[in-house]
Amino acid sequence: NNYFGFISSITHEYNQFYLKGLGFLVELLWRVIEKGDKSYNEILVQASEYYASTGIETFGSKLLVLQYNIGLWENQEDLRLKEILGITKRYTSQEEAFLEFLEDSTRAMLIEKLLGTEKSLLESMLKEE
Repeated sequence: NNYFGFISSITHEYNQFYLKGLGFLVELLWRVIEKGDKSYNEILVQASEYYASTGIETFGSKLLVLQYNIGLWENQEDLRLKEILGITKRYTSQEEAFLEFLEDSTRAMLIEKLLGTEKSLLESMLKEE
């Protein structure tokens, strides 16, 4: 929990939208793996609100796929969600999904760094004019 709180504070402070978005997915999966109960509903709500506010569709799609897989892992397939998603990615285990989202987070950190560098370059070019 301290680890996720630390990541959350860093992403909030530096406005790292991609990393924060993936952070919700990683934390959600971690709660599913650790507790195996419904304690993750709070994270689902927070993630949904964040994804709606940022408008980054990739996160919303990943969240729906994750919700569908959580249902499968709990032997509660959501036919309505399956109908919405159509053919979707099935993770063989929670750990497989967790590792994939961690890899996505690594790429997100790189994207954030590149965006920060681009912003700095543009600001310095504008100052020179």
